[in-house]
Amino acid sequence: MKIILIIILSVGIVLAKTNTAFIGAGAYIQTQPYKGVSARIVPSPVIFFDNKIFYIRWSKIGIYLAGEKKQNYSWALSLAAQPCTFGYKASNSDSLKGMSNKNNSIEAGLELDATYKTLFFNILSFHDILNANNSYMAHIELGDTLKYKNLTFYPSILAIYYADKFNNYYYGINRHEATPARPYYHASGGFNYAAQTYIRYKVTKKWYILSYIRAEYLNKTLQKSPIVNSRYIYSGLLSVIYKLSF
Repeated sequence: MKIILIIILSVGIVLAKTNTAFIGAGAYIQTQPYKGVSARIVPSPVIFFDNKIFYIRWSKIGIYLAGEKKQNYSWALSLAAQPCTFGYKASNSDSLKGMSNKNNSIEAGLELDATYKTLFFNILSFHDILNANNSYMAHIELGDTLKYKNLTFYPSILAIYYADKFNNYYYGINRHEATPARPYYHASGGFNYAAQTYIRYKVTKKWYILSYIRAEYLNKTLQKSPIVNSRYIYSGLLSVIYKLSF
């Protein structure tokens, strides 16, 4: 699967010819639901382009397999990949000492996008391709595009399903990790729910400020984990991007 994905994405890069692209950089922040673990803050490159063959949407990369575009609606099926950033190190917190380190990963699979006028819809199913959690997640998203002068908003709501092995890897407590203060716990699969929006502000014809805000509500089985002390994961991005024309 990994070899096939690399080959397909490499071909997409070679074929990519786009009239417009947005490139830039910013700072990304993601809170951690684990006890005593600080928020993750990292510099982030920001790239957006789509030439109907190959696309990059910030942290997601993909190549189209099929689709159709009409005046008021469109749909597209693609093979895509993105990072999975739920990992932690046992040294990150006293509450995690004695735990096994949990690795970040890359997940990949099929994605379906559809639009109708200003509305957009996305459904995907991704599997871990680096054998970290060795499981899968899926989500369904519905959003809208709203414009006001130089501002464009892309608000959406999501339902995200994380499989049993996925949740247990990142939130469960194995028997060899259990202590009196951190008992054995099996985190089963379930749905998280999220609301998010991109906000793009046009400064000049070429320069933009792009921000991203997201709040994800953890399902009850995750909230009850002995290593979790938050019901939400918050994340955001603040960046400056430049419009390139070819």
